[in-house]
Amino acid sequence: MRVKVEVAGNSYKSVGRLFTTEGAAPAALPIATESKSCDVCTVAEARAVMLRLADGLRAHIEDNAPPLAPAPAAPPAPQPRVLGPVLVAMAGALAIGAGFAVLATNGSCTATGCDENRTRSAAGGVLIGAGAVLTVGGTYVTIVRSRGGDPVTGVNVAFRW
Repeated sequence: MRVKVEVAGNSYKSVGRLFTTEGAAPAALPIATESKSCDVCTVAEARAVMLRLADGLRAHIEDNAPPLAPAPAAPPAPQPRVLGPVLVAMAGALAIGAGFAVLATNGSCTATGCDENRTRSAAGGVLIGAGAVLTVGGTYVTIVRSRGGDPVTGVNVAFRW
């Protein structure tokens, strides 16, 4: 597109030419020409004349534009993989339960005193601690992976230190 504006005093003459970019000799001959003039006018009136010139050329551009193909649909987002973290959280919950069971069966108390096994107490504490870490970590990873896209139905709890 080429636009030429001539100013002589208060007179404005504008000519717009639209060229093609297709064919053997692109841009050789204009495919549309519009001209507008304004004798003895203000700058605001000259601006209005230029806008009318642009509107006239826009109609030619829209007529010659190739039809736009619809954009391809975006592929659906993959479903998040949460089976692994859920299984880890469940294993942690089982380890906590096993730790409490070990502590509950740790010795017996009679009138003469208590018989405690420190190794069983340590094993029960380790099971509870490791189970808590696995449960919290697995639950947190499940929450992080399930965010985004469509909401995932379920109840998740996350703790941060």
